[in-house]
Amino acid sequence: MTCVVWRLVRQNVVACLRASKQRQYDPLETKETYRWLQGYRLACRTAEAVPHTQVISVADCEGDLYEVFVEAEQARPEAKAAYVIRVGKNRALTERDPAAGPDTYRKLRQELRAAPLLTRRSLALPRTPQRDPRTASLAIRARAVHLKAPYRKHTRLPDLTVHVVLVQEVGAPAGVEPLEWLLVTSLPIDTVAAVLQVVDYYTGRWPIEVYFRVYKSGCRVEAVQLETAERLLPCLMLYKIVAWRVLYVMFAPEEWKPVWRVTQQAPVPERAPPLGEFIRMVGRLGGHNGRKRDGAVGAEALWRGLRRMTDLALAWQTFGPEAHPTTPIPTG
Repeated sequence: MTCVVWRLVRQNVVACLRASKQRQYDPLETKETYRWLQGYRLACRTAEAVPHTQVISVADCEGDLYEVFVEAEQARPEAKAAYVIRVGKNRALTERDPAAGPDTYRKLRQELRAAPLLTRRSLALPRTPQRDPRTASLAIRARAVHLKAPYRKHTRLPDLTVHVVLVQEVGAPAGVEPLEWLLVTSLPIDTVAAVLQVVDYYTGRWPIEVYFRVYKSGCRVEAVQLETAERLLPCLMLYKIVAWRVLYVMFAPEEWKPVWRVTQQAPVPERAPPLGEFIRMVGRLGGHNGRKRDGAVGAEALWRGLRRMTDLALAWQTFGPEAHPTTPIPTG
C-alpha cells in the first residue's frame, strides 16, 4: 500500500513540474508577471507627462522581469522612466565560463561579488514579520555588466548592458541571515554618491509598502462592494487620503489632548509630548501593549488608535474644557 501511495505522489509531482515548465514558455501577456511591465509603461507615460520630474520605478524581486530592462533600453528619451529593481534570478552574462563547462555562462551574482569594494555604510533595518529591527553594516559594490537575454518561445530578446549594485551585510548577528540585495538599475553608478543614491531609492520602497498595507488591510479597500466605477473611484481616493493621514502623524491640540487625558489619566500638560511618546499613546488606544518585546507601534495598531482618537477629538471639541470656558457668575 505504501508503494502505491508513493508512486501516486511521485506521478503528481512530476505532472506539476511539467505543467510549471510548460507555463514558463507561455506568452508574457498571459502571466501575472505581465503587470510589472504594465507598471513600468505607466511610469514611462508619467515621465512623458512631467518632463521636468525624474520618475523612477522601484520593484522588489517580483518585478525582476527582463522585458522591463528591454523596454527601458528601447523607450524614447522623452518617455523613459528610470528603474531600480532587486533581481531574484541569478542571470547569465554574455561571457562564457570555461571553468564551469564549455556551454556555461558566467553568472551575475558571482560577477558582482568579485567586484572591488566601493564603499561601506550603515543602514537601520525596520522591524518586519521575519526580523527584529537592527542596524546593518553594509559593503557595497557596483559594476556595469552585459546580460545574456533569456529564452522566449514567442519572441527574441536582445542582450543588454545594465548597471548593477550589490549590497551585502557584514557581521550579521548569529543565527540571522545576512542581508543581500542585487539591484539592477538604469541610473548612473559612476560615483560613490550615485551608487548610494540607488540604494536609497530602493530603501524608499519600505514606507510605500507600509502605506499600501494600511490602504489594503487597515482601510480594507478590497472589501469595498460598490458596483460602479463612478462610486468606487471616489471611495478609493478617500481611503488613500485616510492611509496617508495614518502615516503623516501630525496632530492638532484637540487631537493630542484627549488622548493624553485618556491614556495617562493625568491633567493635560501645557506643551505637547514628543512625537515618539505620543505615537505610543495612540498605539495603546489601538491595542499595542507597549512591552519591550512588542517593538515599535505597527501600522495596524496606529490605524485603530487614530480611529479612536478621532472620536475622542470630537468629544473634546464638543464637551471638553476648551469648548465652553467657565464664565464667572457676577455677584452683587
